[in-house]
Amino acid sequence: MKSLLCLLSLCLLPLLAQEPAPREMPEGVDEEFLVQCLRHLYRWVLDEDDAENIVGEEAFPFWVRELTPKLDEGDNSRMIQVVLPRIKVAFSARKADYQVPELKLHVKNADFRIRNVQRLQNVPEEPNGYAVMSLSFAEMVQRGERQMTQELFAEGEFLEKIRASARKEFRRYAERKNLEIPEGDQQVFLAPLSPVANETWVFWETGDMLLRISSDMDLQDPDVWRHEDLAVELFDIREQTVVSLKEVPGSNAYMTRDQVGRYLFNCVILGKRLVLAPPAEVGQP
Repeated sequence: MKSLLCLLSLCLLPLLAQEPAPREMPEGVDEEFLVQCLRHLYRWVLDEDDAENIVGEEAFPFWVRELTPKLDEGDNSRMIQVVLPRIKVAFSARKADYQVPELKLHVKNADFRIRNVQRLQNVPEEPNGYAVMSLSFAEMVQRGERQMTQELFAEGEFLEKIRASARKEFRRYAERKNLEIPEGDQQVFLAPLSPVANETWVFWETGDMLLRISSDMDLQDPDVWRHEDLAVELFDIREQTVVSLKEVPGSNAYMTRDQVGRYLFNCVILGKRLVLAPPAEVGQP
């Protein structure tokens, strides 16, 4: 009998050796980061179908793995992929650290920032190759509600940069379209800043425009505003809104009605109202 047990043990050793060892969570990824990511997705991406799939879930799993894409020489950036299997959503996040010699820029973030989000058709049954963290969805929602009173908004010099950039973009658009900007003060709404994304939106109520400000760099980094033309994009809600992006394949100049609704909700309802007074001198930004 002892010999038989030994033989069985030897036969099982190769099988045991093939079992993947539990993956460690990538450095810089913790519970707070994942909660903030879900909060960001909840505001900007998820819809009612997603909510129906996760409401009441005791455990909400995150699958996380570090990506190792081939980078240019001198690029020390890190990238991760996060999969939310319950709702078939995945996103990548990047901790940028690279040089742009022609612009004399060092693009660097202290932590990971969400870059893109995608819907998955299928999700593997097992998280092979991923580290796994499961959190209580109800607790995450409660934490998000508590943080509603702690929203981050642009302030000081950063706010003034946004003001000047917004005025400049609105004027450029009016010149291209041969339009007159309404006289007097301009009403705008700023969306709250996200700690896990280098992106924010501004709604120009007077002109029915949305302004997207995004960058690989921290938006409060002064270097962003030395090259603001690379970071600022204007959308005319009336002309650039469609029901489905399939209507305009291959173009990134349009938004869906659902997206516009989310952006307006974040700017007007959750955001901060500001007034852009007319420039003191003609020709000033």
